Amino acid sequence: MATDPSITPWIGMIGVTIGALISGGFLLFSQTLTRRSEERRQRRELAVNTALANWKRDMETADEMSRNGVTGIAVAPLDHYIIHMVKLSDLIERKDLTEEDIANELKRIRHASRKHFEAAKEEDQKRNK
Repeated sequence: MATDPSITPWIGMIGVTIGALISGGFLLFSQTLTRRSEERRQRRELAVNTALANWKRDMETADEMSRNGVTGIAVAPLDHYIIHMVKLSDLIERKDLTEEDIANELKRIRHASRKHFEAAKEEDQKRNK
């Protein structure tokens, strides 16, 4: 079966167009995944850097207070600050929250942070005995 010579260029152009659309679709999908992954990485990095800055500030405050004669100051371990900031950044990232949901989540995060701090404090006391 022979094809009409006037149709042959159209067949080639249609093939190229379909190939370009498929390739473009995969490229767009790949870029979207990469962008989302990069945004998550940047949020985590920001949370860790903020946690580190908070921990350093608290350590400096505790050091200054101990030089002024105040004793028994407890500063949570760094992982406490990191977990708290990561959870807080996850909360900020969510979009479909009501004020009540935010209040409940903040209460849950504070409760978990407090429990973690108490456990770290107990562990430190056992280690120092």
